[in-house]
Amino acid sequence: MLYYNIMKLFLIFINSLLILFIFKRTRSFKEIFYSSSTRVNRTLKILCIALLTYLRFLESVFGIHIAYIYLTFIITVLAIGMLVNNYTFKYSTIVCCFLISYYTLAQITVFSYMYIKTKTTCIALLGKVFQAEIFIKIEIILAFLIIITSKLAWKIPMQISRLNWLTIIIPLIINCTYLILFADKLYYNTSNFNSTVSVITILIAGAVVLLGGLCNIAVAEYYLEVKEIENETKLQISEVKLKYDYYMQLSKDMDEVRKLSHDIRGHLNALEGVQDNIRKSEYIDSIMNRLDGFENHYDTGNPFIDNILYKKKKDSAENHIQFKAYVDLKEFNKIKDEDLCTVFSNAIENAMRECIERKKECPDGENIILIKAGRKRGFLFITCENSIRKKQADYVQVSLKTTKKDKKLHGYGLRNINAALQKYSGEFSIKVENDIFYLFIVIPLE
Repeated sequence: MLYYNIMKLFLIFINSLLILFIFKRTRSFKEIFYSSSTRVNRTLKILCIALLTYLRFLESVFGIHIAYIYLTFIITVLAIGMLVNNYTFKYSTIVCCFLISYYTLAQITVFSYMYIKTKTTCIALLGKVFQAEIFIKIEIILAFLIIITSKLAWKIPMQISRLNWLTIIIPLIINCTYLILFADKLYYNTSNFNSTVSVITILIAGAVVLLGGLCNIAVAEYYLEVKEIENETKLQISEVKLKYDYYMQLSKDMDEVRKLSHDIRGHLNALEGVQDNIRKSEYIDSIMNRLDGFENHYDTGNPFIDNILYKKKKDSAENHIQFKAYVDLKEFNKIKDEDLCTVFSNAIENAMRECIERKKECPDGENIILIKAGRKRGFLFITCENSIRKKQADYVQVSLKTTKKDKKLHGYGLRNINAALQKYSGEFSIKVENDIFYLFIVIPLE
């Protein structure tokens, strides 16, 4: 019996890792534990997996009612999704329904096999050795199903609307309910299944339920693919519109440049007759500001980011903020445009908001925003620097000394950035030095 218990514990641990593997969306088990930035996070993750594994092992040893087994399995999946990986409730419940379907399908398959093998009248009345054998076979089938369908789970969007979530989750819950009721009935049934007709009936019923579950999964996959195509189409339309607006604005700016160049002789003649150096300097500054407005065009390799940088620089100029951007996003397409826009727009908006507040407190102070982005050694590095108020700098420094992952200082801007980065195992960090706020972002591209 000790051998069976060791096998149980080992298989439960493997399946806990596989569930974490599903949520982490990675093909590398090493990345599951070492993608976290701190040793504390890794330790908590390992302790959580160990606790959940031990909980499931205890229920298998004491032979509790099958309903509690389902409850423990659901708690395990949701805990790994929401507590260990910080995913949303909607995403975690969809993955949970998939895994419950796999678990009950594995049970039905093993229960049907055991009726044929033992010719018993009730599987629940079998001895401990048979119960251990049943449990081990269920865990093996579950592991197999998780491995072969992992790509399907990775297609589930982590950020999903309530309507799309309900469209997917309701059929899955109905199917899971039927599967659970059928498995429960099969396990505790006291009818005589010794006849060939009874065995065939069980297998046919199990096959029908299995087919229903697979059809449900296929429908969900098709629905997600349709929504993805729909979103890509909308994105392409938005990209075309953005390019059109961008080049129309570029054309208008070129017309303004031609007008300004045509009037340059008149401006020079006007300056020649001005003796007051202060007025002359102000006149030159006004012309230079007009010229600066025509140098806002970017060619980063991504039209969405070009447009964001263009608009943010114009907004910065209106608020007398120096805005500089050195961004190269050419020759890689792993990160979706909407996620890149989330990262850049939130980072720049946070920086602009702080610079505007700083200008109110110190009108004569210099306010700067500097954006750098580029690929290096298989990673996308993004840096955003901006001037910061002394009071805010002190607050950030104090807050950085805490270990809480979701600090209040982050605000919605950095929370949005963090949500986008999680899709690609990216990370960000912040620091303050010499009245400059630094936001560092790293995203693996390989």
